[in-house]
Amino acid sequence: MASLSLYNIYIYTVLGFGGFTYGFGFSVFVAAEGQPGFYSYFNLDPTSKHTASIIDTVNALFTVGAAFGSVAQSFVADKWGRKIGLAVSAMYALIGGALAAGAISIPMLVVVRLLQGFGLGMVLPLVPLYLSEITPPHQQGLLSGLPLLSFGTGYLV
Repeated sequence: MASLSLYNIYIYTVLGFGGFTYGFGFSVFVAAEGQPGFYSYFNLDPTSKHTASIIDTVNALFTVGAAFGSVAQSFVADKWGRKIGLAVSAMYALIGGALAAGAISIPMLVVVRLLQGFGLGMVLPLVPLYLSEITPPHQQGLLSGLPLLSFGTGYLV
């Protein structure tokens, strides 16, 4: 029976941040749109229906990107491996998150949230898959909850 080593704990911790980044990326825009500075920066009227549709579009396209990312990761992970799949998803999520934080217009925000969603959508199914492959059978039950726990934690932050 394989034992739990410091290296395994390190890998599980790093993989746990995959769920955290998805939860944080999903919720961070909601916090930003609640700030008055968000509306003044983008010259939006918080009470108009046009603004509501823009906010809905930005949120929806994040989810659309995540759906496409979830599908794309199966091809990336099968063709190049799980580690490369995780690296590619992290690259998309990092670039999308950085550009979303520095968005200078609504169209830019829409596109980069789609990109960020794509990267984080790749992470969501890939982390549990990789965890199940590297975890000894007697520890899989305990560690299968790690991605969901980290997702909830990221959403709360």
